[in-house]
Amino acid sequence: MKRVIFWAQTLNMHIVSSFEELAKFGVEVMALYYSRANRNYGDLTIKYLNLKRISTKDDADRIIDESKDCIHVNSTFKLYDDDGVRIFNYAL
Repeated sequence: MKRVIFWAQTLNMHIVSSFEELAKFGVEVMALYYSRANRNYGDLTIKYLNLKRISTKDDADRIIDESKDCIHVNSTFKLYDDDGVRIFNYAL
């Protein structure tokens, strides 16, 4: 089974739903995030998606080392200065 890891500095319920749909097709999906964007997804039940908060460069290094054979999609590259953006730009 293929594994896809999405690096999205900020998650919201819309993007989480998209990732979960992909997982329904037999793809193991992990979504890494720094912030949930002031949302806790309400009553949305997340069944097929593994969410993991990344808060340090060490967290990013560990995920990269453990998932070298996975497909990584990083949607974070930003130019403004923010703790989460710095960590995810570092991972990129």
